[in-house]
Amino acid sequence: GGSAGGARPKFMVDLDLSNLDHIRYSRGIWDRNMCPVILKVPMKDQDHWQRIEYVYSQLARKAGLNIPSVYLLSGSNKSLAYFAIERFDILKEGVRLHAHTFAGLLGINFRETLPDYSVLLRTTADLTKDHRQVSEAYRRMVFNYLGHNKDDHAKNFTFLMNKKGDWTLSPAYDLGYSSGENGLHLMSINGKRRNAGLKDFEAMAENFDIKEWKEIVKNTCEALKQWKSKAIECGVSQKLMNGIHERIKENTKRIGRV
Repeated sequence: GGSAGGARPKFMVDLDLSNLDHIRYSRGIWDRNMCPVILKVPMKDQDHWQRIEYVYSQLARKAGLNIPSVYLLSGSNKSLAYFAIERFDILKEGVRLHAHTFAGLLGINFRETLPDYSVLLRTTADLTKDHRQVSEAYRRMVFNYLGHNKDDHAKNFTFLMNKKGDWTLSPAYDLGYSSGENGLHLMSINGKRRNAGLKDFEAMAENFDIKEWKEIVKNTCEALKQWKSKAIECGVSQKLMNGIHERIKENTKRIGRV
């Protein structure tokens, strides 16, 4: 189906929602039960990153983020797992939306230029003219920092435009655990690339009039508390499950009581 880019192998295929064992080369349209998805595949035996991304997607949805439909698939070798995420640029009625990454809009190389989240929120406000979209971008910022997703570069955020020229922030994608290069996030909060605290979340909220920011932080903490139980359900290895749990615990403890 052709690689969709990125560091890990993935393919653009159609998934049969009535029989998740059935996939085909993508036709780029919804066709009855056939849904266009991006399928992420394991690189080797005991590759658990697909399971982790599936769990993170569930936790993000519980935290209130806009998440596409996702599926955790297994083949004949039950030790391998495959992660499928519905393509948000192809609508059921056959409409194809224009998609542009945050990095593309800024005209930057996402590996070399590391913007602050304030630039993302300002771009969201300017493009969409919708404060709900700005709140959604804020939710993703909070989730990435508390969930220890340090692969939060400018290409992992996308904007969609319909035929009327209206822009929206796309559903969230590429959510998962990442320790980051030198332990640093790829986008900063309030000038910090690690160990952001409650005061940093508050400062960002004040700058962009996010009145419900405390509720967002609290809901994110509550959702992330379910990491262990969901990881067990999805077969994440004990070692990875415990290691990620410790990082999440450190991050949520740092912000204290909301």
